[in-house]
Amino acid sequence: MAGLRSPRSRPRPPAPTDATEDRSPVAPARPSFTWRWLAVLIAIGVLGSSVQLLRVDGQSMEHTYRHGDILVVLRTRGIGRLFGIGTRLVTRGRVVVFADPYGGRVPLVKRVVAVGGDTVKIEQGGVLFVGGRPSEAVRTIKPWPEPWGWFARKGNGVEVPPDAYFVLSDNRSAYSDSRYLGSIPAGLITGVVVASW
Repeated sequence: MAGLRSPRSRPRPPAPTDATEDRSPVAPARPSFTWRWLAVLIAIGVLGSSVQLLRVDGQSMEHTYRHGDILVVLRTRGIGRLFGIGTRLVTRGRVVVFADPYGGRVPLVKRVVAVGGDTVKIEQGGVLFVGGRPSEAVRTIKPWPEPWGWFARKGNGVEVPPDAYFVLSDNRSAYSDSRYLGSIPAGLITGVVVASW
């Protein structure tokens, strides 16, 4: 009985060839949930090691920063040092945070007015000269007292050592600055203020 087929036997479909293969689109592989969280944690770690928040305690930097203000500080150590970001930001006119040279536990916040190699002089009436010219990095709300402390002992016309900074309070009646502490070694600088609120 040629041409008759049993009800159970069905014709087989032709075997697929390269031209007739099913080419349905395949979704690209997505990073796993774990990798996303790891990336977030690394970003938080980098940010946390390079940025610090500090609260101002005192009036030495008034009216630039008031008691209770929050400062955003870019650290010069850690990630900041690794990439050389922080140390390049320590220039004349910048506000920096540094460790107390006498071992106090509270970091100090002051403005850099002179860098290594500059000569600092305070004239009568409190006019600051850096390198023989009146400084434009000075912001003050009160008249300066006469030179005293470390600065008076060194005599007028002090040269800032290499890798050091001469820092002053914006409120010149405050005494915990380079007039009293001397030049601040670069190793004590822990950060640069980049924002506040």
